[in-house]
Amino acid sequence: MQNDAWHLGFSLVDHDGRSWFRRGRGSRLWQVGTLTQGVRVAIVGSRKATAAQFQRSWEIAHALAQAGAVVVSGGAVGVDAAGLRGALAAGGATVAWPGSGLGNPHPQQHRALYRAMIDQGGALLSALASDQPARPQWFLQRNRMIASGIDALIAVCAGPQSGTLHAAHQAGRLGVPVFAVPWPSDMPLAAGTAELLAQGAYPIAGPQGIPELIASLPTLEPIAAFLKDKTKSYSPRLPGLPVSDRTPHTPRKIDAAQRARPCYDAAPAPAGKPELLQPGEQALLALLQTAEPPGLSAEELACGLGQSRQAVVEMALQLTLRGLLRRGPGGVLSVP
Repeated sequence: MQNDAWHLGFSLVDHDGRSWFRRGRGSRLWQVGTLTQGVRVAIVGSRKATAAQFQRSWEIAHALAQAGAVVVSGGAVGVDAAGLRGALAAGGATVAWPGSGLGNPHPQQHRALYRAMIDQGGALLSALASDQPARPQWFLQRNRMIASGIDALIAVCAGPQSGTLHAAHQAGRLGVPVFAVPWPSDMPLAAGTAELLAQGAYPIAGPQGIPELIASLPTLEPIAAFLKDKTKSYSPRLPGLPVSDRTPHTPRKIDAAQRARPCYDAAPAPAGKPELLQPGEQALLALLQTAEPPGLSAEELACGLGQSRQAVVEMALQLTLRGLLRRGPGGVLSVP
């Protein structure tokens, strides 16, 4: 059924959602524009990011589009919009879930952005009727909808207990690979992605690692820490989907070879004289070099070093950015 309800001049199409959902049975959706098939990667992050975090979102999305991926976001102000604009600049396909009905897509200041997306072969999607306004509960439902149709999710920055973390956990519970950008611990909105990395998310420092990321998606393991979270369903609570039809994903056993999988876009070690390491960093690397089998979790390192888990996580992030550590599935750390 078609309805000329969108006053921007685009047709609003009601369909069964099969072209979007890749997990579960899905639900009916409203669509404006063209839904391009292919590898779909969601970019999520804070509305109040710094200029550097906005730029990183733009760069990663630009690289994704250049690699042929479809960039997906909620269309919110901030990191979401920066990612959509980066993909558009590369001539790529995009999908946005405004969290409202598409007769008046939210937020209103993104009307020109949405028009540019559709003109370039992108789409807007919603499970809500055309006249439904944006409401907080719809944003949480939208996160579940996005997670059920993507192949990977990249969290650029986030505060604690944020919508970005909710979206990442929804994806992780479905077995979707979750990536996070590491930032210095004193940078605003670094805590959320640091939390995801500590839980086992794959680090992606910037756009250079995107081709490797896309190539590796078929082989990446679900993140056990997300799958083991019993507080919410693994699968999205979609309208009309019985509980019996929601199939959780089971993590597979990770062997020593898989633990050594490298960080995506890890900063290369500097040539010439190595940077001076703090005593704690030296002890951490020494412990990893003697680990048998290779690789230790943050908890194991904290126990072996007699330090807090948070201190170990912060040291590990800095060492990973300098190319001195690799982070594998489940947050297992190893030396290159």
